[in-house]
Amino acid sequence: MEDSIRSKGYASVEVGTYTQSAIATSKVCVSGSYDGADLAAELTSPEMSTVDSVSASDCDVSIDGYDIIVIIGTSDIKN
Repeated sequence: MEDSIRSKGYASVEVGTYTQSAIATSKVCVSGSYDGADLAAELTSPEMSTVDSVSASDCDVSIDGYDIIVIIGTSDIKN
């Protein structure tokens, strides 16, 4: 997914781990004028939300200042 995000022109891509319970459905969380549709198209019916719905304690990397956060659910894990 990281390469796919970069190929869409996103320059600042950080990969981390969602530290809460596994979720089945992926989430694309956006802020401001971002709609995330181009990233959502890469996933299986993701839930759309806002970045303020994700707490800093939910991830093992800093999410402060990010405009888009993508959380991969178990339905989108590729073996």
